[in-house]
Amino acid sequence: MVKTANFHFPHCFSTIRAKFLFVCAVICFFSFFVFLFFHLYSSKTLTDQTLENTNDTLSVYQQWMDYELEHVSSYLLTSISNHASDRFIFGENSQDSYLAQLSLMSDMENFLTTYKNIGGLFFYAPDTDTMIMKSQKKESYTHRLALQDYIEQYQIEQTDGDSRPQIAYWYPVSIQGKIFLIEILSYHQTYMGAWITDTQLLEPLSKLSLFENTAIFLSPLDSSDSEYYLLTDQDFSAEDCMYSHCDSSAGNFRLTLCIPQEDFLQKTMPFRSIFYWLCIICFLLIFVTMLFLSRQIFPPLKRLLDGILSVKKGDFSTQISLPPSKDEFTQVTISFNEMIQEIQNLKIRVYEEELEKTNIQIQYLTMQIKPHFFLNSLNLICSMVATKHYDLITEMATSLIRYFRYVFHAADELAPIKEELEHTKNYLHIQELRLSAQFHFSFQVYGDLEEMQIPILTIQTFVENSIKYGFNRKKELAIHIVVHCGEESSEILIKDNGPGFDPALLECLNARSDPSDLSPLILPDSVERHIGIENVKRRLYHIYSGHAYLKFFNDLATGGAVVLIHLPSSFHGRDLS
Repeated sequence: MVKTANFHFPHCFSTIRAKFLFVCAVICFFSFFVFLFFHLYSSKTLTDQTLENTNDTLSVYQQWMDYELEHVSSYLLTSISNHASDRFIFGENSQDSYLAQLSLMSDMENFLTTYKNIGGLFFYAPDTDTMIMKSQKKESYTHRLALQDYIEQYQIEQTDGDSRPQIAYWYPVSIQGKIFLIEILSYHQTYMGAWITDTQLLEPLSKLSLFENTAIFLSPLDSSDSEYYLLTDQDFSAEDCMYSHCDSSAGNFRLTLCIPQEDFLQKTMPFRSIFYWLCIICFLLIFVTMLFLSRQIFPPLKRLLDGILSVKKGDFSTQISLPPSKDEFTQVTISFNEMIQEIQNLKIRVYEEELEKTNIQIQYLTMQIKPHFFLNSLNLICSMVATKHYDLITEMATSLIRYFRYVFHAADELAPIKEELEHTKNYLHIQELRLSAQFHFSFQVYGDLEEMQIPILTIQTFVENSIKYGFNRKKELAIHIVVHCGEESSEILIKDNGPGFDPALLECLNARSDPSDLSPLILPDSVERHIGIENVKRRLYHIYSGHAYLKFFNDLATGGAVVLIHLPSSFHGRDLS
């Protein structure tokens, strides 16, 4: 029984700890989302109710305002009907004219005494150039003169000669930076109207229970949303505000309240405080739980992680110390140590086999290159002996000695690029002797060549292809080599003025392939084997471990073939000794 208890205790303790952590996490997250839902729902409900109350308040104010405006409209209609026939009398310099104007002004003053929310009244007869205005003095004298000019301009723009009264119902207008709500009636070339200033519009609203930073503006009903007249001094952003609209039934305008969302959020501050405190409690509970379990779980995990990182860096001698308690982490640690030991032994065997395979491949590729030119050289000397050109045989033999001394110097050695360029010039001279032709060879070097090395026969292989496919008797073959030596990478550009690569061959040369494959490149519709190019590609792959690449294309100006060789400058290659 004691052995059974000791065997099951670590397992049961670990399982309970996992279940406890899961339950705590579920409870905390569930509580968080419940509190979040409650917070969002209460905020939305409060916002909707507040906005609804604001709409009701604005609607009551608008109804009261419409009631006042309808009375003013009724008065204007009655008054213009009574005084339109006297418009010619107003222009006379007589007692009747004076009494008629005095009667009209008295009538206006009595009406303004009753309706103090009206800014003023006016009567205008353009035929006799008579303007009678009566104001509550809610606007400045300058604005009153500007308002008089506006009325006169309004009369000029009107061309309607209807005998019935024409009403321009209440509409907002801005005159010299001040907002007016104006209604104008016209009858028999006589105009009568009333106005209300922005100050009078805001005065009743200031007594209502509105938000502190509320922006209030008027807008015509038949205009776009971008045309509005701001009545207050607050700045507002269309993206950060909520709106309450109310259309007037007595005029052509809409009254809008623009309430910042921050004012709405202030109403939800108590709910947000409760939400924040509940979230803090939940997070503290999670923190305490994790702190308690960290002593049981995190140290073993840390030891495992350190061991894995050491293995990732290449240290396969890593062994993780066993934890003091005998639980699942102990079993994992033992299994990890055994696995690392097996991987270390396996890696040694695989590395040895891979190194041997790579050396065999490089030797095979190099041996493919050497006989290729060797047999052609012997054939060339035999041809010269037959023609008894002994001076050319001597020159040819000297050039071949230099050629094969370089080639057989080391089968898989990296040579300085200076020697490779000299070897290429020597090879071209051999071909000139062989073909009885003259080649134009040039090269440019940018950077320091002292430290740069490349595999032997790399440049010579592509120069050989230029001669093979680009030489003809009609024009001189020009081969140009450009070498760029940089700190991180170097590039070698080999181009000629020949016919260039065939499009099908370019597609095959630039296609991604496995350079470790030893099979030669065969075009889809051809049996021609491009052994030299594939050998260079695979040698670069093995020597530089895939960090070098080749690119083939045709020169746009001359149409000749262009080969770009990219080599890493800081890469020292494989150890091929």
